[in-house]
Amino acid sequence: NKACTRPKNNIRMHVIMDQLYEEFGRISQKYDFTSFVDDMSEYANKKMQEFTVEKHELLGQKTQKQRKIDDLAEKYAELDKESPKAVKDKLKKDMADLQNDVVNIDERIKQIEAKIKNPEKLRMTIEKFSNSLNSLINRLEKGDLVEKDILVRNMVSNLEIDAQKRVIYRYKSPFNFIFEPEFSTGSPVGEGRPDILIRLCMVVDWCIDHPEYTAKIKVIPKKDYPILMPCEF
Repeated sequence: NKACTRPKNNIRMHVIMDQLYEEFGRISQKYDFTSFVDDMSEYANKKMQEFTVEKHELLGQKTQKQRKIDDLAEKYAELDKESPKAVKDKLKKDMADLQNDVVNIDERIKQIEAKIKNPEKLRMTIEKFSNSLNSLINRLEKGDLVEKDILVRNMVSNLEIDAQKRVIYRYKSPFNFIFEPEFSTGSPVGEGRPDILIRLCMVVDWCIDHPEYTAKIKVIPKKDYPILMPCEF
């Protein structure tokens, strides 16, 4: 941007990539993410059960409110022309408030149904995400420029270079839960389990809230022929 007045920070590409290798390697080389699949799946099942219970509770609340609406409608029908306007207005307001509650309950039920619609897809996403994290640093270091570019673009939304020419990465979800330090809890989980499991459970929560998210195989043109490369999460 020629109009930008900020001081320019020139930095070689290898510095950006080296820091990225170091950051990814710090996590990828420390943990075998496939060892957490069972824990993540157990957490996902627990969340599915909680949502199912919430849905049943909401259906019960909806039934109760609809009965109240019917009772109020019956009372309103029994009023005659001489009935005070304040009484009529109160009944109409109460029915309208209850109807709004029913609409809100229906909306929440719809959200829950979207979350629990396909537990098998969620399980597969957990497995593919974990497997991809295990191979991430290897694919970044050994991949060609096309693969490096696609991998980074799928995980990083932006990067900043500070005055000391340090690179600060802004990760896309759900990778931010793994690599960004602000999501660290600083506390172990279970028998010496690091907080990486808590981060992975955050990934599960995000995947539940975004059921459209899935692991994909992307076709990437390479030279004169297309090849399949697992570059997209």
